[in-house]
Amino acid sequence: MIDKTIQSFGTWCKTKKLLMLNVPIKRERRNVNGKISNIRLRKVFVLKRRYLDNLVKGIVSYIADYQSHIKNLKKEMFSIVGYVRKSPGSENESTRIKLLQRMVDCLINRSLVEKVFVSCRCSASEQLFRVIQMMQKSLLN
Repeated sequence: MIDKTIQSFGTWCKTKKLLMLNVPIKRERRNVNGKISNIRLRKVFVLKRRYLDNLVKGIVSYIADYQSHIKNLKKEMFSIVGYVRKSPGSENESTRIKLLQRMVDCLINRSLVEKVFVSCRCSASEQLFRVIQMMQKSLLN
């Protein structure tokens, strides 16, 4: 098995917001060691050990497999294009630029994109067609 702890796997699951962690907490009053206490209960999901190695290998090899797929697409003459956007927010312009640059760098490093289109202030609900129109207008001005 890959040299990772169960705790690091749990942390990874939490950062990826996996549904298995979105279990409602139930509160009950119980007698614990002769004392009435309020306790929190949560359903626990258990992964059988025989599935653990394959799961970890799949997680670890995901990016390499994905990048191999992208490289094959490039060999077939596909162009890989990325798009990043930043929702309107209260951060200053330099922070906004740094965050956008970090997203662009991730696209270049992980997805091996050749070109990246950037929307500096665009909400997720906005139609992509309108965003492209606004970008074209700003380029012409």
